[in-house]
Amino acid sequence: MNEKMHEWSIVDDIVAFYLYKYSTKEINYSYNEISNKLGMSKGSLRMRKAMYSYLDKNVGLSKLTNQTIQVYECLKDLDSREFREIIEELLA
Repeated sequence: MNEKMHEWSIVDDIVAFYLYKYSTKEINYSYNEISNKLGMSKGSLRMRKAMYSYLDKNVGLSKLTNQTIQVYECLKDLDSREFREIIEELLA
């Protein structure tokens, strides 16, 4: 069976970046719930998180998308509380 690849929206990328930085500790969703809500596999979500690891620490997946780079640059210095509020709104 040949599954179609998930087309990443800006919301998907923002959520993946939050998960890279903070995991699910401060939000009321599991990785399963988030991946289902966004319409992707947990593996796809993990791969995008690995791209943020590469941008942040030069370790992880180096095949980056322009959207991922833009999300990283825009949100890398955002306060964790503010970022969490955005994520909670996006996932509601």
